[in-house]
Amino acid sequence: GARSLACPRDEALVEGSAHRLRIRHGALPAAEIRGQINEYPQINEHPMKNKLLVLMLAATLLGASPAFAHGGMVETSIHDKASLAQAPAEFKVTFEHESAITSLMLMTADKKMIAVDFKPSKRMGREFIIPLPTLAKGSYTLSWKSIAKDGHAMPGAVRFTVTGQ
Repeated sequence: GARSLACPRDEALVEGSAHRLRIRHGALPAAEIRGQINEYPQINEHPMKNKLLVLMLAATLLGASPAFAHGGMVETSIHDKASLAQAPAEFKVTFEHESAITSLMLMTADKKMIAVDFKPSKRMGREFIIPLPTLAKGSYTLSWKSIAKDGHAMPGAVRFTVTGQ
């Protein structure tokens, strides 16, 4: 079967039995994609697989395109599903491109809100540090929304547990 491989920025690479098909995002309409697939006899042997491959390519290109335009999150100081012996004093998030954090919420496992000293960002930046209140043992979810320089909103969240051990 065909599989999708990671490629630089806006390209999708599909690898069949013995041939590779490279498509630049936004450069080829579906008819041309089908035409390129038909040029490869080993891929063309199974018409139903061809239709599935074209649908997968279209979904990959359409679904992945917005992510390439935005400044995705690169790193957080608290990793998702982390188990921490001590409660963190702050939360640090680093973005790939200039962004701003528009909202941030901290909740307990039973969905109780915990007040955080946070005000929406008035500036764009790549790194933000938010002080956290003193947290007792328990499980928490820290969620935020950020906005990229191009105006697209992106949510993020980390779940973590303070074990106190």
